[in-house]
Amino acid sequence: MKDEQIEVYDFYFVELEKILNHLNPVFGESNNLFEKRIGIFHVFKSIMKNFKFLRINYVESPFSAFATLSRMIIDHYAAFFLISSFSNKDEQKIRYYLFIIASLEGRVKTMSDFEKSVSNLPSEISSQNQMFIELDQNAIKRFILQLETEQLKTIIEEKHIKNRNWRFPSEVPAGNKNTYSWQELYKIAKIPDNFSKAIQKHFSEFTHGLGLSILYTENKIESKQSIVALLCMLESLIGQIIINEFPKELEDLDLDKNFIFCCNYNWENWK
Repeated sequence: MKDEQIEVYDFYFVELEKILNHLNPVFGESNNLFEKRIGIFHVFKSIMKNFKFLRINYVESPFSAFATLSRMIIDHYAAFFLISSFSNKDEQKIRYYLFIIASLEGRVKTMSDFEKSVSNLPSEISSQNQMFIELDQNAIKRFILQLETEQLKTIIEEKHIKNRNWRFPSEVPAGNKNTYSWQELYKIAKIPDNFSKAIQKHFSEFTHGLGLSILYTENKIESKQSIVALLCMLESLIGQIIINEFPKELEDLDLDKNFIFCCNYNWENWK
């Protein structure tokens, strides 16, 4: 049986890979995450790796694994949308800085807690941990300094800076008035409510290894096709984000006209 959804998925992926390979020599070879556009490219590159892995394992992967990886891709896309395409450029930059700071602080805490919890840790491992912790702490200080020098700290409430709350509400109110839930992020990122609820509730069963995981005992391609349809849509929206973010760099890239049309059409109409 012909799988039309996976053909669309492959078509979009090929065009996204063209973009990735075209931009990678300039943006992918740099680890200067203090530059937002470089950071945006690295998030895009990470999502593309997951798209590729999911495609390679499309037929053989158990449905629970397929749904779990799909949920991860969708969450990454929602965060990607928020830091690159929601509200105004200043807020996007604030969100990006807080997004990275929160990740760095999480890594510092994990390394510190691990070292404290293990007795007789080899000195070379301890020294390496301390080196990485110091590097991360210095990076955190620099990101905070950029928030100050670029006069971004005054744009949002201080509590959001203090709590590294990159999901702070702005144009769209948050249900708890403090931070966007994942379901709210899906809606902001142009994923309709019916999909949002399925992702949040149904996919979570697989992500957390709950009872639903054992009910899908057979690996049926048909069970995956509706998810692929959603992922196809996200591929096109990601394409539009990258085209918007790197217009000059992509001027000379020969992208398929149908791909460009679909990216723009879905961006304007899939809400």
